[in-house]
Amino acid sequence: MAPKGDSLAICQLHRTLLFEVVTMATKGRGGASEIRVVLIGRLCAKGDVAVVQMGDPRAFANSWTVHMQTEMMDVLDEICENDAVQSAVVTSSKPGSFLVGVDVNEIQKCETKEDARLLSQYWQMMMDKFQYSPKPIVAAIDGWCVNGGLEFITACQYRVATKNPMTIFASRETRLGLMPSAGGTVRLTNLVGPYRALDMMLEGYAIRADAAKKIGLVQKVIDTQDSDYLEDVAIDSAREIVDKIIPLIPQRNNLLLKTQDYFYSFPKVRKLMFEHMRQKIWIYGDFSKRKVTVG
Repeated sequence: MAPKGDSLAICQLHRTLLFEVVTMATKGRGGASEIRVVLIGRLCAKGDVAVVQMGDPRAFANSWTVHMQTEMMDVLDEICENDAVQSAVVTSSKPGSFLVGVDVNEIQKCETKEDARLLSQYWQMMMDKFQYSPKPIVAAIDGWCVNGGLEFITACQYRVATKNPMTIFASRETRLGLMPSAGGTVRLTNLVGPYRALDMMLEGYAIRADAAKKIGLVQKVIDTQDSDYLEDVAIDSAREIVDKIIPLIPQRNNLLLKTQDYFYSFPKVRKLMFEHMRQKIWIYGDFSKRKVTVG
C-alpha cells in the first residue's frame, strides 16, 4: 500500500490518464456499450493544497450532472482523508465557464413529489458536505457561475473571482419555474442579505465580479484572464486561511451589513420588502421580454 501522503499523486495520475483517454467503455445491458466520462480533469497536490479542476469533455460548460456530483464527493473524501493536505482549491478547465448549474434532465426524471424531495435533499447533503468540510475550500471562479454553480460557491469557505467579462453570477432557476433547492436560498441570504438575495433569485439578473465583491458574494477579485495566475492566487489564499492570516469570519460582520440585518429584522420592514418584490415580479413577470441587467 502506498504511503498516505502519496494518495493524491496516485489519484492525479489515475484521473489524468482517464481524462486523456476521455471515456471508458464497459458492457451495459443487452451487450451495448455504456460510456462513462471522467469529469474531474485534474486532481493534484501543490504542497499542502489540493487542486481540483472540473472539466466535462462532452460539454461546452460544466454542470452538476450525476457523474460530476459523484466524482466531486469522492474527491472531497480523498482530500479530507489525506493528512498531507490542509486545504483545497476548486477551479474549471472550461474557458468562460466555471459551473452552470444542475442537469435539467435529472429534474425531468422526477415522476413524483417524493422523487423531487429526495433529489433536493441529496443536493443539500452534498452542499453541506462542502460547507462543513474540516479543510477550507476556495472556489477559483473564471467564467459563468450560475444556478447550481452559484449554490456551490456559497458552500465554499472562500471565493476568488476574475474580472473576465465572462465571469458573471446569477440565480435563474425561477426562469425555469424552479427555485434554488440545494440550500442556496439560505447561504446566499447569509452572504448578501435578504433584499439582495431575493432580488437575485426572483429577477434572475447577473452581476459581474466587482459587483459580487461589493455585496459580499466573493472575497477577492483579480484583474486577469490567466487561469494559472488565478489558481496561484487561490492557492495562496487557501494557505493564508490555514495559517489564519485570512480569518474565516462571517462577511456580514461589517458595519453596513450589520445595519442592514438590523433594519430587516423588523416585521414591517420585511413586509414592505416582500411587497416591493411582488410588485417587481408582477411588472416584469414576462421574463421573455426582459433585458438582463449586468451589475
